[in-house]
Amino acid sequence: MSEIVELVIGPVAQYAFMRVGLAAAVVVGVTSAVLSCLLVVRGQALLGDAISHAVLLGVVLGYLVGGPLGILWGAMAVAVATGAAISYVARHAPIRSDAAMGILFTFTFALGLAIVSVARPRGIDLFHVLFGNVLGVTGADLALTAVTGGVVVAVVLVGFRAFHLWSFDPQLAKAMGMRTGVMEYVFVALLSAAIVASLQTVGIVLVVAMLVTPGATAALLTSRLSTMMAVAAVVGLISGVAGLYGSFYLDVASGPAIVIVASACFAAAFFLAPRRGVLAGHLARRGARDRAVTEDLLKALAGPDGAGGSRAVDAMAEEVRLAPSRLRARLRALARQGAVRLDTDAVALTERGREQALKLVRAHRLLERYLHEGEGVPLERLHGLAD
Repeated sequence: MSEIVELVIGPVAQYAFMRVGLAAAVVVGVTSAVLSCLLVVRGQALLGDAISHAVLLGVVLGYLVGGPLGILWGAMAVAVATGAAISYVARHAPIRSDAAMGILFTFTFALGLAIVSVARPRGIDLFHVLFGNVLGVTGADLALTAVTGGVVVAVVLVGFRAFHLWSFDPQLAKAMGMRTGVMEYVFVALLSAAIVASLQTVGIVLVVAMLVTPGATAALLTSRLSTMMAVAAVVGLISGVAGLYGSFYLDVASGPAIVIVASACFAAAFFLAPRRGVLAGHLARRGARDRAVTEDLLKALAGPDGAGGSRAVDAMAEEVRLAPSRLRARLRALARQGAVRLDTDAVALTERGREQALKLVRAHRLLERYLHEGEGVPLERLHGLAD
């Protein structure tokens, strides 16, 4: 146990850069996660990708104009300008918003690469710009990241009700008098600020993962936006901290490490989420099939008139289209529930089972009558549809 504590506490206690990096990872993880929920709900995951790629142009121009101090301000200016341009083109051109995003982010990214190839600025480490280096975050970087992240989260929390309605039903928000166009530009500005704040930690290319994966993970666990943001913030926090330690101990780039942890959280939720996970869906479908088989067995034992009677087990297998082994397994389950009496070769309904069967038969007959009299379904099709 002491060894595990040392692995966690040791690096933070010994190295100042680990303390700074840990704080930056926490801020970026939480900030990106809150915005990722709005992106996922609005179906605009590509918007984060577009703005993050445009940031390269801002990094290059900022460095050429103002040196290292101009990088973040240039990145912020180009990110906001690109986001605003995407919103403007999408609102005023007869093309879908994803097309506008694709056009503008590829243009700005290509222009940034072109300027790099011509100017060849020596003070920019493109690997760290593209993929991040949380262990290289300075105190000044952390201060700017913390202030930016705090402002972004504060604005979202203060305007939560408006963002909530605008995200789920923009038409209703507009009908209620909200200035949805202004809200879109505000959201783009917040997104740009979060991307620039994440620049040193996860980099341009991988920031899109932090703007999508935590929200998508939370969406698998809950459908309430406030809860979704809280869950996404936890996922972002775990991703940032675990990715930081992975980067330190495994000597890998911090951006990929953080994104890998976030993706692992999504994979766990994808398979194991209580209601929306793959495993839960499989169990629900299996339960539905078992219920359908149980109902078929009860109806078959009740007979057309609902009187019921002892039936040979082997004869029922063909009627309900079940393999004999599966039929006996379902009958044993019904016997444990007290719905049937099962002997070696025969089965009969108990009083409890007869009551259940009669409810099913009556519902079947009511459905047949509705389909025939209300929908005009021919007689020969009634049984199958009602069943």
